This record gives sequence, structure tokens and C-alpha cells, in this order.
Amino acid sequence: MGVYYDYDFSPFPFTMLQYQFAALWYSLTTVPFLIAQTVLCLPVLHAIFIQRCMHFVNHEIKQVIKSSQADVAGLMRIQLGERIVQLRSLHYEICRTSRKVDQALSTLLLASYVFDVLALFGFLGLLVNSKDARPSPTRLEWTFYLSSSVLWFAFFLFHFSVPVIRMAEEGDKTSHLVHAVTVTSSQILKDQYSDLSIFLSESRHNSCVFTGHRFYYINRHYIVATIALIASYLTVLTEILDRYYGTESLKSSLAVLATTVTNATLMLDLTISNSTESNWNASDYTVNEEIA
Repeated sequence: MGVYYDYDFSPFPFTMLQYQFAALWYSLTTVPFLIAQTVLCLPVLHAIFIQRCMHFVNHEIKQVIKSSQADVAGLMRIQLGERIVQLRSLHYEICRTSRKVDQALSTLLLASYVFDVLALFGFLGLLVNSKDARPSPTRLEWTFYLSSSVLWFAFFLFHFSVPVIRMAEEGDKTSHLVHAVTVTSSQILKDQYSDLSIFLSESRHNSCVFTGHRFYYINRHYIVATIALIASYLTVLTEILDRYYGTESLKSSLAVLATTVTNATLMLDLTISNSTESNWNASDYTVNEEIA
């Protein structure tokens, strides 16, 4: 039979056994899930590619605006008009590609969002519950809950969404730029005004944005909605736990009070019983003396 030593990493508040347990905990639970989450790289890579394509279209539209503001000859006007038609066609192809990618990946995005939110709810619930739980969890447990909550909140729900949000914002810029072209270059590009009008309508209605089966859109509103959802969950959870632990505290106080009252009643009954016996004994002794 061997001898096991549990070394104390003083002044750090953990021992060798806790360190080994933490290493197994993270390696067997967190690392496999992190590897599984790499599937989110697929929509992220598509979003980066589409965002760059939209950035190119917007840059070319800005160049058209700059060129149209200068005095241009007839040939230059024709070239600008052809360029607008080319950019409109390119914008249409980019939006169509975005819709196809969204149709292919919407189920993945929805499932990832739902399960990541549920995992975050679980870790936040354990973390909030740890401050009042009896017996209180060990430092290793609430440290794991805290790090996991930060990981799910900051990384899975927001970090992976940043390229997709940038893609949506770049797509929204196109409509404003095309509207600027119709205002500043209406006289120069009057032969292509119908194309500009159609381009403006298409850029407003055809946006580059990924969705989760149309349940939510990954843009700036997505961040606000997720934060509001988590805040609402924390508020409700805190109220429920406060009432639960408050009721438990009240129950324990009532139990202590009932025990105290019961003990006091028993002691009072015993005192009264002893007093009564003493009185009866004294009465018997007096009667016996009178008889004698």
C-alpha cells in the first residue's frame, strides 16, 4: 500500500489534488466542446469573404461618386454608366451567394445559438446559486463556473459573431452609397437613372445577413437582444433564489423557535409537576401530623 502526499501550494489557495482534479475537469469537458465549436468557423469564413466583396463594391461606388462630381466628358459618362451596371450585377450575385450560404447554415447557427445560450444559463445559474448554497461549493467549482460563464458569454455568443455582424453592416452601407449617387450624379448619369433606381431598391431589400431560420438576424440588434435575454434570466433567477433561500432561512428560524418553545414547555411542565408533587407531599405530611 503506497503513501499519497497532497501538497499544499501555499500561498495559493489550492492543493495538488485540486490541481489534478481541475486538469481532468477542463481536459475532459471543456476541451472537447471547444473543438466541437470550431464548426462555427464555417459561417465565419463565408462572412469574411462576403464582407470583403461588399467592401469592394462600396469602394467602387465611392469612386463613381468622386468621378461624377468632377467635369467629365461624354465618354467618361458612358464608362461611369457601364460601371454602375456592372456594380449592380456584382451586388446581386453577392446577395444571392449570401442567401444561399444562409439557407445552408441557418440550422447550424440556430442550434449553436440555442445550445450556447442554454449552456450559459446553466453556468450562470450554478454561479449565482453558489453564493447561497448549503453546503457551499469549493473554490474549484465556482472558479470553473465563472470561467465557463465568461467563455460562453464573450467568446461563443459574441466573438464568433463579429465577422458576421461586420458583413451585415457592410451590406447596409451599399444602400446609402447608391442613394448618394442618385442625388449627386443624377444629371451626369441620367441615361442610367433607371438602373440607379433599381439598384437603390435592390440594395435596400437585398441585405447580406445571416439568420437562424429567420428567428433572429445576426447584426447589432443580435448583441442587444442577447444581453437583454441574459439580464432578464439573471434577474428572474436572483428573485427565485432569494425567495427560496429566504423561505429556507425562515423555515429554519421557525424550526429553532418551535424547538425552543417545545423545550421551554417541557421544562415548564416538569417544573409544575415537581411543584405539585412537593405541595401534595407537604399536605400529606401536615395531615399525618394532625392525625398523630
